[in-house]
Amino acid sequence: MPSLPKRLLVVAALWLAAAPCAAGDERQAAQLYRLLRGEPLEAFLRAFPKGGALHTHLSGAIPPERLIEIAARRGFCLDPKGLLLIQNLAETCPAGQTPAAEIRPGSEIHRRLVDAMSMRGNRAGPENGHAHFFQAFRFRVPAPGPVLGDLMEEVVSRAAAQNLSYVEQMFFPFSIPRTAGLAARLGRDESFSAWLETLERWEEFRNFVAEGARALARAEEQLAERRPAEAAAVERRYLVNVGR
Repeated sequence: MPSLPKRLLVVAALWLAAAPCAAGDERQAAQLYRLLRGEPLEAFLRAFPKGGALHTHLSGAIPPERLIEIAARRGFCLDPKGLLLIQNLAETCPAGQTPAAEIRPGSEIHRRLVDAMSMRGNRAGPENGHAHFFQAFRFRVPAPGPVLGDLMEEVVSRAAAQNLSYVEQMFFPFSIPRTAGLAARLGRDESFSAWLETLERWEEFRNFVAEGARALARAEEQLAERRPAEAAAVERRYLVNVGR
């Protein structure tokens, strides 16, 4: 394993060589490649400055093992049949579900969850990878609550460790049943602008917006308290998800 100064020399050499390589100097690029061959590539890639991550889904940006840990810590329940981790807002899990805190690393259910929540479980072949990917979102959060701070901490700390400077985070502040009930009261033949005017008159909608803003503010406060350096290093903006 090379020492830290040697790694820094490698990065410095890359910066000095970046302009001619970008201009298409193949010999310079070949020399750079030979320089890096003996170095740990992951360390180099992590240290290399990067731009930003756009359209980032919270549950898709975190390894499943970490999502299982967060679910266990925050009192989620496991639906073993559907292989779902579901945020539990009651004192006990519903019938047919068990506390996520009972999931043990290395157990059969832990292995099945990781397979289901990642591409590791795509055993049917690459032609079905698309379908498996879109079935991997098994971390269900009906309301943001305290778990949002945990998720943001994980995303931002990983972004900082990988030298990203910007994260555009998808944020789902509303429960789907509540928004579905609200949407059902809108006229189907009206325009988007008419819908917006109607919603802005409804106190319930204004409450939705206020609740989402408070949840996001709490998550930002938690992030600043737990990971001040990372929070300062990674700029964040948010996109609001909606159920459809």
